[in-house]
Amino acid sequence: MEAELRRRSDARQQKTTAVTVDSRTAELASRLTQRLRTQVMVSETPWGTGLYLLDHEGQPLRNWGDMPDHTRPPTHAVRVAIVPSDLDEPVDVYLDPVADTPVEYAGNEAHPVEDAAERLIRHYRPAFPRADAGGR
Repeated sequence: MEAELRRRSDARQQKTTAVTVDSRTAELASRLTQRLRTQVMVSETPWGTGLYLLDHEGQPLRNWGDMPDHTRPPTHAVRVAIVPSDLDEPVDVYLDPVADTPVEYAGNEAHPVEDAAERLIRHYRPAFPRADAGGR
């Protein structure tokens, strides 16, 4: 199954292009959007399809990257997962901190799609207060 999801190549420019994704990426994006009550942005990477969660303003969640400077606004978009192009490989899950939320760094993991979705939902839920009202 092929699905097309929107991608913003640069949040500041709001440039949108179509990215064709495989069924695993579509399933992961669907689970995240439904349970976290948010949207997902996708981007092509050399390793597969990257996923980003969008905040209530439609911008990717952000942090300060590898060199935190809390005196400046967070500018690093948080990529939460990569679904590899190789269908036999598990999803790479990135459990990164999110600025101005209680979400802290918890490492990187690899899981099948369903487990990846559950792990990402548990980790990033505090960044989405609205998700607690209707998420399970």
